[in-house]
Amino acid sequence: MGGILQEPMSPKSITAAAALALLWIGEALIPLVEDRQRRVSHGGANLFLGVANGALASVVLASGILFVTEWARAEGFGLLHWAGLTGVWAAVAAVPLIDFWQYLWHRINHLVPVLWRFHSVHHTDEEMDATSGVRFHTAEILFSGIARVAVMPVLGVTIEELLLYEAI
Repeated sequence: MGGILQEPMSPKSITAAAALALLWIGEALIPLVEDRQRRVSHGGANLFLGVANGALASVVLASGILFVTEWARAEGFGLLHWAGLTGVWAAVAAVPLIDFWQYLWHRINHLVPVLWRFHSVHHTDEEMDATSGVRFHTAEILFSGIARVAVMPVLGVTIEELLLYEAI
């Protein structure tokens, strides 16, 4: 999913785009599947979907995540606050906590039929390549963002810790 509060020309965006381009070029030089006819149109469609979803997530969801993480910090709400963790120790604990949440969310998407209908777009790419990693249904991006808005304050994660997780 697109990163939170991510600008199109941010170092993270540029690095991700460069890595994706290198992988896509590498797949052309050393193809796993020979003689693909729709490589460019397939990659273009996936990239368009990824960019559109990233823009939507940044515009629609970023302010909600910023609001709830700042609220949790101000109120001392959430697991990390209740555990008394601050500074580096909070960041060290936040990264695996967020990652565990992401794992649970991914499993939920596989188990709940209505969520699977949207998540399956990611898994049913018939011509899998590097661009398949950005292929998500827009509704899945919205559901994921709403779930993140609900879970981040429960974890007590700050926006900086979330950005650290996204950067990693």
